[in-house]
Amino acid sequence: DIGKLRHKSGSFALLENDFREGFRRFPHTEIKHHFLSRALLRLVAAAEPTRFLRRGVVMSDLLVIFGEHFLTCDDTQANTFVVSLQKALDREASFDRLTDNAASLLLTSLTRDVVERRAIFSDLHVSNVVLFGDVSDCTLERVEIQRLDAAEASLVDVTFNSCRVVNLHVDGTTRFGNSAPVVHRLHVKSAK
Repeated sequence: DIGKLRHKSGSFALLENDFREGFRRFPHTEIKHHFLSRALLRLVAAAEPTRFLRRGVVMSDLLVIFGEHFLTCDDTQANTFVVSLQKALDREASFDRLTDNAASLLLTSLTRDVVERRAIFSDLHVSNVVLFGDVSDCTLERVEIQRLDAAEASLVDVTFNSCRVVNLHVDGTTRFGNSAPVVHRLHVKSAK
């Protein structure tokens, strides 16, 4: 039965052979990120272990799709997802990628107001964050972000205290409030 299923999946247009024997994969990263985002929301909210967060790398293209899914998930799932990530950050002391990936997802989730979210995030080192729309009211203290994509984002309710961004991507609609991070490189997206 498994052999038949593998054979049939070979003719399914959304899947192609993986480099690993007996595995299939999505040919387009956008399709893969769509399903990965949904799985991350479900698994993290259920407090189930997610090997991807420990071993994988949460990149900006995944965060864009994750942010869109996070906006449309129900309030209960959004709440439990954020609480679960906050707990993971509090107790994590290992040297794998969980802390960085959890922080990336947690800060990207600021695109939506969540009842049980902390108001202050401090002492985080994050590789990628994608924000858009009206970003939730919060304070970031001593947060370092390698790449922050804030195109189409209103950060007027975000307070930055001793924060640093290595690469900040903005466009003509990006807005900051009374404070801003120290920015090393500013990338302005133009409408062409």
